[in-house]
Order: sequence, then C-alpha cells, then structure tokens
Amino acid sequence: MSPTRPDLVECWVYRAGARGLEILLIHRAPGRILPGLWQCVTGSVEPSERVAAAALREVLEETGYGPDAVEAFYDLDIVNQ
Repeated sequence: MSPTRPDLVECWVYRAGARGLEILLIHRAPGRILPGLWQCVTGSVEPSERVAAAALREVLEETGYGPDAVEAFYDLDIVNQ
C-alpha cells in the first residue's frame, strides 16, 4: 500500500501583534472561483516539489513574504477527504 501524495497546501501565516494574535487572511478576487471568500494562503504542490517547499513558495507568491521573513515553520500532516 503506497501513501497518498498531497496535491494542495494550506498555509496559516500569523504573528503576535500589539493586541494579541494576528492571522493573515486573503480576500479572493472577483472573477475567480469562490470570489469574495476570506481564506489562508493555499496552492498546488508541483509534481517533483516537496510539500514544505510548496508551502513556502505559495506564501512568497501570494504575499511577497520570502523565507527570510519566516521566523518559524511548522509542518502538520492533515488529510481531508
């Protein structure tokens, strides 16, 4: 039995702000699937890409925050069917 390879990542970007925990949510653009929805950073995993690398790439692509801006990185395996 072979493990299932994920094809999507969710990235929850947060920081300790002056008034407590702040979580980054992105507002989906009009004309795209689920327009107006607020969500975390998400994206696809490329065929030869490691899941953690895909998460960092998606954060960079969607926010402009590169690996140097990341203070800590946590990798959790959660599978939804």
